[in-house]
Amino acid sequence: MGRKIVIPPTPEEKAIKEIRRKRLKIKKLREEYLIRLARVDNNRFNEYVLLDENGEHIKQWVGHIRWQNFIRMCWRNNYHPAIFSMWGHGKSSQIAIGTVLFELGRNPSLRVKIVCNSDGQAKKRVTTLKNYIAGSRRLRKVFPNLRPSSRHWTTHSFDVVGKSYSEIDHSVEAYGITSKVVGGRADLIIFDDVVDNESEQSKSYRETVKENFDSGFMSRLEPNGRVVMIGTFWHVEDLYQDILRRPGWRCLIQGVSEDFKYIEEIDLGENLDTGYDYAA
Repeated sequence: MGRKIVIPPTPEEKAIKEIRRKRLKIKKLREEYLIRLARVDNNRFNEYVLLDENGEHIKQWVGHIRWQNFIRMCWRNNYHPAIFSMWGHGKSSQIAIGTVLFELGRNPSLRVKIVCNSDGQAKKRVTTLKNYIAGSRRLRKVFPNLRPSSRHWTTHSFDVVGKSYSEIDHSVEAYGITSKVVGGRADLIIFDDVVDNESEQSKSYRETVKENFDSGFMSRLEPNGRVVMIGTFWHVEDLYQDILRRPGWRCLIQGVSEDFKYIEEIDLGENLDTGYDYAA
């Protein structure tokens, strides 16, 4: 066999190789930076982890950022936040999915309840959350310890590894607002569009929603537990109108201007400290 001849790379080839090496290093450093931010900031987390209906990673709209900051501001000041905004702007995916995943990643021992307007919607929220926890590679990079538990994994509830409470309590449980079953105790409750257009037609339905909200779900909240309510106004006597007048709640109301060019906002409540340290 003949001798193998090794041709040394030209200066141009060396330069190209070095540029590629540096680009890969920069890409890796940027990825690590985004992961670190996603661990401490719900807005950064949503952008890094959540996907839209086309499977593309979402871009936080200014309204989304406002919602997340409003929630943290209220929690910091011991208020329950309620966000009443336009239909179809991503409230559920931002909060019932993004905030729940973020909070569970930071504390796998949380007991979360998600309350929707129907049992069908509740199942959809659970399915989406389970799909992220079981299959999202980016979520695993941000919170490597947020993993599904084989002990409980059903259509209405599931556990994650790290659960430290009784068998009757679960990491996440989801119900319709008129459900007769409300489950165990909760550290965090998300009320996700619990009022719908049926509220326009039926007084008895409105009263049932209010009763279940108070005697059913809010009664399960731990003394230091947290709540978020998101929805759209439907009727002048529905639950949301009650929330506007209740002490202990802070309400953010958003709507579209008459010329359809702007988002108009009303923040009901006293001035609060607007700073929030996510790493605290």
